[in-house]
Amino acid sequence: MLLKVELHLLDDIDIAGTSKPLSYAIFGFSIFYLIENIIKIWALQWKRYTFNYLVLMDGLVSFGFFITQVIHLIIYGKTYMSKEETKLYNESTSLWGISRVINMLLIFRLIHLAPSVKVMYAIISTAVDIFRSLKPLFGIMAANYYIYALFGMQLFANKIRPESFDNKYNVSNLNEYCGTYKQLSYWALNFNDFYSSLLVLWHIMVINNWYVTVDAFVDVTNEWSRFYFYFWWFICPIVTLSMVISLILDLFVLKWERTVDTKIAAFSSRTPLIKSIHRLFNDIKWKPDDKRINDELIKHPYIDFNRLIHKADIEQDFSSE
Repeated sequence: MLLKVELHLLDDIDIAGTSKPLSYAIFGFSIFYLIENIIKIWALQWKRYTFNYLVLMDGLVSFGFFITQVIHLIIYGKTYMSKEETKLYNESTSLWGISRVINMLLIFRLIHLAPSVKVMYAIISTAVDIFRSLKPLFGIMAANYYIYALFGMQLFANKIRPESFDNKYNVSNLNEYCGTYKQLSYWALNFNDFYSSLLVLWHIMVINNWYVTVDAFVDVTNEWSRFYFYFWWFICPIVTLSMVISLILDLFVLKWERTVDTKIAAFSSRTPLIKSIHRLFNDIKWKPDDKRINDELIKHPYIDFNRLIHKADIEQDFSSE
């Protein structure tokens, strides 16, 4: 929260680099996290500390973050870098880049709060159960990918090449055909090998502009090629992914109902659960005896019990005959 407030207050903050106050705050938090984990080791002892994987991961990230901050301070003499200084180093492999990655990993400390929040606990437990319950469905998806990739290699192998589009698009006027397969440089999306075939199928399943790839294969073959991609789009995104989403929702609803039932059971064990207004006043209301009820029914002006009794006797005699 303090870092968020500081980011809003700083107008001249360097996005690529880090300002002095922000770097000092980050270094202070690294010391705080280090002290926190040292206290945990002292309180829990080493065996219990390493038994909990979340606590162990938290400790490794905190120690790694503090060590990278200290090494950066020793090498460069400061805990921050300007935008010009970051250009001199490769951010993905430099010590500065590693420090930023570990800093982002500290967000996973929020996992400790998940069991305390009922909704988050239901979501995380559902995510864990998904991988246990959807193994057969994931196996079906893998089989679909494998079969369709091999089938696509038989149909479209070596069809996509740079010279395949020279007759259709003029290279000098390539800017006129914006959004095409060649202009977007989608050369990796082909069926020339198995891995590229899997990439094409994944592209069609999750990417919005899959029609660009389909049009490219239609251009180098014929219109019948559309049926291959249409059937794949129907089988995998429509049928299989819909089943995955429905099972995920079913698991979440089941977890949520169990959480609610547990809460109701705990509440009813402490407090008697009254389900109707009639039971609420059941102990204080007056109940007449059977003789009083019979007398009131006999005196009823619209019910002739003598006639009803006589009719019942006649029906009984008739049935006995």
